[in-house]
Amino acid sequence: MAPSGNMADLPGDIVRCIAGRVAPECRQRMRAVCSAWSAAVPAEPLPWILLQPDDGTAAADAAERGGFSVLSLPTDSKLPLSITTSAGSGPGPGQRVRCFGAGHGWLALVGADLSVTLRNPVTGHAISLPPLTRHPMVGADGLREDGLVLWRTWLDWWPDSGDLVPAEEFRDTYVRKVVFSARPRQDDYFAVVLGGYHSYAMYARAGATAWETLRDADGRALSLVHDVVHVEGGLFLAVTRCHGKVLVLDLAIHGNAEDDVDDDDGCTAAATTHHATEDDDDYCYSPSVSTFADPLVMTESLDYFVPGADMHVENHLVLIDGELYQIWAAREAEPLPPEEHNCEKKLNRYHIADVGVVRYALTAAGDWEAAAAADLGDWAVLVGRNETVAVCSGDVSGVSASCVYFIAGELEEVVCAFRLRSGRAEPVGGDVLRHACATPLPPVWFLPSLK
Repeated sequence: MAPSGNMADLPGDIVRCIAGRVAPECRQRMRAVCSAWSAAVPAEPLPWILLQPDDGTAAADAAERGGFSVLSLPTDSKLPLSITTSAGSGPGPGQRVRCFGAGHGWLALVGADLSVTLRNPVTGHAISLPPLTRHPMVGADGLREDGLVLWRTWLDWWPDSGDLVPAEEFRDTYVRKVVFSARPRQDDYFAVVLGGYHSYAMYARAGATAWETLRDADGRALSLVHDVVHVEGGLFLAVTRCHGKVLVLDLAIHGNAEDDVDDDDGCTAAATTHHATEDDDDYCYSPSVSTFADPLVMTESLDYFVPGADMHVENHLVLIDGELYQIWAAREAEPLPPEEHNCEKKLNRYHIADVGVVRYALTAAGDWEAAAAADLGDWAVLVGRNETVAVCSGDVSGVSASCVYFIAGELEEVVCAFRLRSGRAEPVGGDVLRHACATPLPPVWFLPSLK
């Protein structure tokens, strides 16, 4: 029988043999070739956990694969991830790249030279964002030849002050999370960088050559934004730490545009049409930063946690089946002994003490109101440096229904599942995961995509 020349006609065992010799992101591409290959190539069970290269990664390995690897949570198996650096610009080999965000199948990578790149490891596509040196927080000299930058921590209060620090120290201390729009392109993207506890939040859009600080109508920098979720286009929703106030970030607005949008599609319409008025509380926002919903601390109908001396609350936003939810997590601190203090200057270890969920619904008066949600149905939520995302337990084998999965280097369990139905937190993962996460560099939830 003469060969047909059709790749789909390759015997399944040959396709599987090839798939077993390539990186996991290549297998994702193979599965997309045709239905026959999809059936022949086994899918690496989701969710994946992106493991950062630790400081001791061999230079040769870093040049080959960037030092990154992925771990499948259901199978507890670790595989190298090939993040190419030859195509496009941005962080390259030897630049000690770290991942500070993941969403929509893409990764947000920041190099030791403070370059910022969005990269899809499955497709190989990359997008260059302005370097972090292009923000007033970094002195006018940018990255010096000796690898130092002038970090102007209190830019708004003492603009002439600052400390010379290694660029990597600035990156690892300041940058906490990068959130960006879905299906980004070089000519069409929006991105937000969230800083540390009291640091600025900044944003950039396609065509920008620098990052801008998110500010209220009085010009004050927003410094308590803890989480951001992308809605559509240049529209994001943000939540403040502890207070639980939800804000609208419309990064696509030009000037003082006040045009309402005639739309009734839930969160998107409300976020687009809401603008601050003189009746808003002390936090009066410009058209690009407006109030979506009052702080949870001011909502008497909710049993919201009040932080204590050894506890604090972190707030997250997630869109589940088109509806907006806020998740708050009470984290209890336990001081680390001096010998365990790490390079990221974390002096405490935390564990999840309690978790609460609220859902936002539109009232008859046209306001968004938060109501307690005791159950997420079949959905599970992945919280970490990634954009907070919901996955259906029926589609993703590695998660359980109505659970919130936290991943962070400072957590005692590293990966922790809080089961809303029982109100209990428990560690997740096997021995490979625990060993792989024994590093100060936090791992990141990652869901691959060909888009």
